[in-house]
Amino acid sequence: MQEWTREWSGRASATRIGRVEGLTLFLVEPGVYVQEIAGHLTADTMERSLREAWSRRDFERPYGVVHVIAPDVTYDADLRTFPDRPGIEAAVASAVVTESALHRMVISAMGIASRIKRGTRVSSHSDVADALGAVRRERAAAAR
Repeated sequence: MQEWTREWSGRASATRIGRVEGLTLFLVEPGVYVQEIAGHLTADTMERSLREAWSRRDFERPYGVVHVIAPDVTYDADLRTFPDRPGIEAAVASAVVTESALHRMVISAMGIASRIKRGTRVSSHSDVADALGAVRRERAAAAR
């Protein structure tokens, strides 16, 4: 996971605000978070990690998250079915960064369903800077 941290932290300053199992959460700027993910991901683990953000006094809505996925991450199938999680659903944007072109294709397809079902924009990226830009644009559009 250190490689990923070095890659994006040089482009954006961030404050680590929590760690839950294989997930580390960073505040990049008000309303913009980066969640580094290693190991096995479940909806419960993701929600517990994001609670670190939601419980902060300086938490801002609308908010967006960049999920930086390590190459060896596994995940529960229920993450593809958009489980009912009010806090996660409240995100205006979720940008997923992965090295895998196949995963980016699957995430893009999931993004269409997420936009229709929840109104949350889900996008896939190979670069953290691009993902941060996508989250910032969605936050700005939602704030208008």
